[in-house]
Amino acid sequence: MDTNNLLIILITLGVFAIGFILVPYLQKNKIINNSNVEKFSDLLILANYLVKGMKPNNFYDVANKVALEVVNYVEQTMKDQDNETKKQHAMETAELLLDSLGYKITDDERKIIEVLIESAVSYLPPTHSDK
Repeated sequence: MDTNNLLIILITLGVFAIGFILVPYLQKNKIINNSNVEKFSDLLILANYLVKGMKPNNFYDVANKVALEVVNYVEQTMKDQDNETKKQHAMETAELLLDSLGYKITDDERKIIEVLIESAVSYLPPTHSDK
């Protein structure tokens, strides 16, 4: 897990704890009032922008992460298939994931995905030896 993902998780947990546990407790005990809650709401809006800023937002970064995950997934689930079948399934799965993330894949981006998948395969450990 990279640092950005860990930071996003920690910020999300912190916001959840403050918003759903601490604020109601403090309101119940009359430690804070509605004015303070409005200020807290403004801080949540700021935190939302900060978290969005940490997420990868360009196609290449997202596609690269998707390619790495898809190649690992295909390698684990399709061990008995030939390499061309695995590659085709990886391409289809990557496009499906990227589409679900809101990316409409162009022909040029499809070529980028193919290159990223080929590159991700090179990081896999060898599955046989040529002895």
